[in-house]
Amino acid sequence: MNCADSFLSNEQLLEVFSLTPSATAIHITEDAIIQTASDSMLNIWGKDKSVIGKTLADALPELRGQPFLDMFKRVWNEGITISGSDTPADLKIDGILKTFYFDFEYRAIKNESGKTYCILHTATDITERYLSQQREKKLLEELSAYNQELTAINEELTSSNEELAAINEELSVTTEELGESQLLLRNLNRDLALSEQRFRTMIDQAPVAIAILKGRSLIVELANEEMLHIWGKNNKVIGQRLPDALPELLGQAFLQILDDVFTSGAAYYGSEAQVELEHKGHLEIHYVNFVYEPLKNTEGVTYAIMVVANDVTEQVTSRLALKQKHEELGIVAQQLEFVNNFIPQQVWTATPDGLLDFVNEQTVQYFGKEPKDLIGEKWLEVVHPMDIEAAGKAWTHSLQTGDPYQIEFRLLAKEGNYVYHLARAIPSFNNGKIVKWFGTNTDIDSQKQLEQHKNDFISIASHELKTPITSLRASLQLLNRMKDNPSSPMLAKLIEQSNKGMQKIITLVDDLLSVGRMNEGQIPLNKTCFSLGKLLESSCYHLRVEGAHEFIFEGNMHLQVVADEHLIEQVVVNFVNNAAKYAQGSKEIRLCLEENDNKVKVSVKDNGPGIATDKLPHVFDRYYRADHAGQQYSGLGLGLFICAEIIKRHDGKIGVDSEIGKGSTFWFTLPLN
Repeated sequence: MNCADSFLSNEQLLEVFSLTPSATAIHITEDAIIQTASDSMLNIWGKDKSVIGKTLADALPELRGQPFLDMFKRVWNEGITISGSDTPADLKIDGILKTFYFDFEYRAIKNESGKTYCILHTATDITERYLSQQREKKLLEELSAYNQELTAINEELTSSNEELAAINEELSVTTEELGESQLLLRNLNRDLALSEQRFRTMIDQAPVAIAILKGRSLIVELANEEMLHIWGKNNKVIGQRLPDALPELLGQAFLQILDDVFTSGAAYYGSEAQVELEHKGHLEIHYVNFVYEPLKNTEGVTYAIMVVANDVTEQVTSRLALKQKHEELGIVAQQLEFVNNFIPQQVWTATPDGLLDFVNEQTVQYFGKEPKDLIGEKWLEVVHPMDIEAAGKAWTHSLQTGDPYQIEFRLLAKEGNYVYHLARAIPSFNNGKIVKWFGTNTDIDSQKQLEQHKNDFISIASHELKTPITSLRASLQLLNRMKDNPSSPMLAKLIEQSNKGMQKIITLVDDLLSVGRMNEGQIPLNKTCFSLGKLLESSCYHLRVEGAHEFIFEGNMHLQVVADEHLIEQVVVNFVNNAAKYAQGSKEIRLCLEENDNKVKVSVKDNGPGIATDKLPHVFDRYYRADHAGQQYSGLGLGLFICAEIIKRHDGKIGVDSEIGKGSTFWFTLPLN
């Protein structure tokens, strides 16, 4: 038999080739058309023989975006061999894209002239080996880290063993103290919850609409009933983003203004702003006066915005209706109404081109000038130099557009002082043309001062509350971490810090609530008969425990009075705390009871730096916080004001005697009968 007759055909060779256990394939052209592939290679691809004759990109579309198709083109065009080890490839097996690792080779097979006519593709799936190596590597790294940590632990253990004997001796005492500390911690948590509840109650009972929007996303964290009434919503909006809670605000200016306030950190004031709000399924037009006040942390970064608003819809609509009525009544009726010299406001009229041609008697008397010295453009002479430009621009705008004129500026009174006024003017039309301007100036100086007091108070209260809350939160977080380590030497210090922070918060909130109740006459006197001496001793207990001061009691300590014991104790505690705070260098604090002329005088004396003579008349004023010896202390400036109100309600007197360098004596008297 001829030997050539025994050779295998091409089809037989390909069939035998497909059975080789090594993953092998043959590709032609730079697009890597699959000429043939062994069963092992088809298993790796997750395909069957239907891919024979397809380009590699069509057979395995998941390879697009991976480097392999470009490798095939290089091998074909450059006639080179490219191989790789531990190479990742993403393949879709049973419809799921997975990552496998391969050792592979793309070898160019050339003819006698050196031209590539096919590419021999071999691959070995080493995914399990690779992942095992990675796990072993990670395990070795972790083992090394554990060994290092174990070495450090052994070193610490050696040191700890030396301290263990002393710790064991203190353990029984510490365990008892821990029980007391845990009880104190529970009380602190309860007091903190009560403090937060008091703050929310204060907001809820405020006579104006108040809401707090947290973060730049404007989450409604708090909104009192007044604000919910303006919004036309219920408390379900709490926790929602403002744009979600009030979608009707989209397209109105308010959301952008809020974002500007949050990013700039500057407050925004709106006066009689028009807003459309949905009430019971219908959009209604409201007018509001509002303030967007940024709330900032200790680093000065805005974390929330407090919204304070007042619905003035009724007033504005009434004024607009009055304006319409004036236009209907005509020029004569308007002029008769405005030229009434008995009206308490400053009234003036101007020509269509903006020149004043009339001022009433009230205006003449206020500025102490003759009418001829105010008409024309001479009115600018009484405007504060810093306000002239803004007033002129606003007046020019109204003259050009016919819009109502409204501006706040300072005017020079005849006494020589500048006073804030609100100037308003409306045009009168005849056949569509302006024929006269009618205006008023209203003294708003006291309102501006109240607004400044409010801003100062909000700033002080926000700062004073944030400082102890931040300290208390940090202490509680550390205590929580240390609860399983009762022997930590830091435990007592953290509890002490928590107590101090909580006491500051309670004092601040109590002062706020006390002032509010006093303003509303809601603090009744619950008078009983009690010993003043015992009250003085108990009022010093919290400071005597610290041991920083020595308290000396003088006078008849058995003296009894009929008064509200709780409120009188509040006064004494305030005096004692001030003596300890402002006279830190004074170790002795003297408390004295003196009986004279059917009255008892209670005095608290320190040997501190004293108070300057010019500051003494103001120490019992609301919000007054004087610096002592060049130092500024925390607080709302309400403590001594509250003390003065309490003593006043007991028909007593309160005062202070002080001299720089010789200390201060705060005292009050109470009737004995």
